[in-house]
Amino acid sequence: METLKFDEGYREYDVNGDKSRIIRFRVDPNLKERIEKAMADIEKLREKYGEMKGGDLYRAGMEFREIINAAFDSDICTPAFGNASPFALLKNGKALYEAFLEALLPALEKEFKAVQSEIRPEVQKYLGEDS
Repeated sequence: METLKFDEGYREYDVNGDKSRIIRFRVDPNLKERIEKAMADIEKLREKYGEMKGGDLYRAGMEFREIINAAFDSDICTPAFGNASPFALLKNGKALYEAFLEALLPALEKEFKAVQSEIRPEVQKYLGEDS
């Protein structure tokens, strides 16, 4: 069997310099929309569980992972959090997932801008203004 080799547009980041914890996802035109949907779904999750305790905290963490992994079409939560709850509190009072998103979102914005500048003008007209 022959193998097709081509650039699939994946980006990779290690987590806190740990080369065994790699986040890998494709930057595609739908990623931004999937992330926006994920943020709305996370807000619904907060409303659903309110004050999370015990089993609710575990279930909310699992649902959070599903939302984020679906948005990126890749398991980025395992390298980011390991087996820890994304709601684990850090010394600064933030949840683990908040610290993660604060690191990830600027990197994503940079990726979106880089991809935008790489799109040929004849293709851009089909993608629209905000692609």
